[in-house]
Amino acid sequence: MMQDESRPGIDINLDGDSGFMAYVPYPGGFPGLKDFDGQNVAITGIVLIDRGRPSIQLNNPEMIMAAGTDPGKLITCDND
Repeated sequence: MMQDESRPGIDINLDGDSGFMAYVPYPGGFPGLKDFDGQNVAITGIVLIDRGRPSIQLNNPEMIMAAGTDPGKLITCDND
């Protein structure tokens, strides 16, 4: 997790080198968010392009949770 000085909120790097990020605009509304630091997480949301990279904006704490252990299900895309 990192703070971008050019905007409020926190960026969460989801996939190392690819630049896939999640953005939490109001981290105060996410109790325990820092507990996910360094952990595999499951995130639900719509993938958008933010500053040239894929990103999911997290608007409520139910959109992020600890991920399961099945490596085939760590990243899922539903484009319905």
